[in-house]
Amino acid sequence: MLFEVSAQYSYQDHNESTDLGTKSAADVLKCFDEFDWEHEVSEATRLGKVSPTLSVEDKVGQRLIWVSGYSNPKFPSFVSDCTFPGMAKRFFGLLGEGMGVVELHTEGFNTLQARQALEFFVTNDEAALRQLYQAA
Repeated sequence: MLFEVSAQYSYQDHNESTDLGTKSAADVLKCFDEFDWEHEVSEATRLGKVSPTLSVEDKVGQRLIWVSGYSNPKFPSFVSDCTFPGMAKRFFGLLGEGMGVVELHTEGFNTLQARQALEFFVTNDEAALRQLYQAA
């Protein structure tokens, strides 16, 4: 499976990003590992523009995840959103579950959890993704 990957760097405007191309699952994780989170989070604080963000999209499966670093450059925190088709609660959970779009969100990932989210996403492990986001 291949993924479209893009990055938003601290010097870019909100409507800008850099296309990193089509990547394999292993290459997505390599992009995360090679992203200079410490420098980018530090620069984001200094410049006051955007938080550094890595976005991964599975266009075929209509799935998307992004992780965005902020706070302490040495030990960044991450905001993250993930969406994919699946069983989702309807009408604020009042009418049970049905097929729809699952939307996961957190503002409390550490670096390891952000990487795990990407790993679970590229391996299509929806159960692990749900559990990780709920635990954060």
